[in-house]
Amino acid sequence: MIAGGLLLVAQARVHVFVPGLSALRPGMLLVLAGVAVWLFRSDPLGRLGRPLPLGVKLAVFTLFWAGVGAPFALWTGLAARGVVGSFGITIVVFLLVVASARHLVDIRRLLLVSAVGGAVFAFAGPVQGRVPIRGFGAGGYDPNDSAMYLVSALPILVFFAVSSKKLSGKLLAGFSAFAALGAIVATQSRGGFLGLAAVLIFMLLFFRGIRIATKILVVGVFCIGLAFTADAAYWERMESIAEFDDGYGTDDGPGGRVEIWKRGMGFMFANPVTGVGLYNFPVADGASEVIQERIRRGIGTKYSAAHSMWVQVGAELGIPGFLAFIGLFGHVGWGLWGISKRRSRWRTDRETSLMASSLLTSLIGIAAAGSFLSNAYWAMVWAPLAVGVALMRLDAEHRAARRSGAAAYHAASASPPLPPRQAALPHYVAASVRR
Repeated sequence: MIAGGLLLVAQARVHVFVPGLSALRPGMLLVLAGVAVWLFRSDPLGRLGRPLPLGVKLAVFTLFWAGVGAPFALWTGLAARGVVGSFGITIVVFLLVVASARHLVDIRRLLLVSAVGGAVFAFAGPVQGRVPIRGFGAGGYDPNDSAMYLVSALPILVFFAVSSKKLSGKLLAGFSAFAALGAIVATQSRGGFLGLAAVLIFMLLFFRGIRIATKILVVGVFCIGLAFTADAAYWERMESIAEFDDGYGTDDGPGGRVEIWKRGMGFMFANPVTGVGLYNFPVADGASEVIQERIRRGIGTKYSAAHSMWVQVGAELGIPGFLAFIGLFGHVGWGLWGISKRRSRWRTDRETSLMASSLLTSLIGIAAAGSFLSNAYWAMVWAPLAVGVALMRLDAEHRAARRSGAAAYHAASASPPLPPRQAALPHYVAASVRR
């Protein structure tokens, strides 16, 4: 229950849509309640899995390394506040979600909460947070972050549209998925469009647990919906995706996204061990020679964000943090792919395969859209990873129980050992004696 509330508040920001609820700090209250319940239960570490899952180790290491690098950051206070504040809370939410899942039905419940959060965000977002310039940013997210969250929620909504046994459930999930698609278009986000394209392509080619005809139908309906929803201004904006050098305009800084990414990777290789410090990318960019030269020439400019979560982590946490972050995505993605592939072979396990495919597709969308956004430490990125780690842990425990059960069965059904004298006889004689 607490884990589900954390997903609704930390990931979907649904409390923002209820007047007066934000003042109660529901996120902090849920975190404190979750930590209290977790610590006062027997064997709290064991609830994360035995042995401790690699995904949990990589997540904790990322926070630990951010803390190691805080004293060496360009702005020590900013990095330290991030470690004990927003990013530290994100990792606590990650651990609470992993520890909350005890059975596969808990994974379905967590996915249901994620679907509800995505539906609420899609329906309430355009009304609550419409931006005069373009699209909308809701729940404290700007339009680009809103698009990324909706892209990650779309496969989960598809999961319930396909797997629900009741027609009402299918219709509600399908209608919510179309609302999410319309909201993605309303954001006018180019990163959101790339994430949506990655999700639809992956869903068509690699999504497991449903028939090929169903996949073609789902993707085809989404493509038709996109064609009817997007106007000429939207497609004109999407055509500018390839213009990397002019992505943010000459008034916003020298060059475009490619130049920013080059500077960011330069920060990583100049500070390979600890990076420039958590949340310190704009500080490092302001101190770079390119920006300083513009300041000396009297040209107005701003310090840029990384505009890529991969570049952000590499520059701010150094090579160890960069490898841990990429390793976490790779490990969870590969584990979910194995579950979806293995479980799709048995009719009774196809729902588990479908859950794994949905989570994997969600991570694909986050990885694609996040390549253009600086939100590497947000719950919208880490929550699907946490549910994926929980599913991998439960799948590993299930397979271990199967193996131990099979071994016990074979041991019980095997013939009793022969006495030493009979064991020394030829096998055909010993067999006759046994009979």
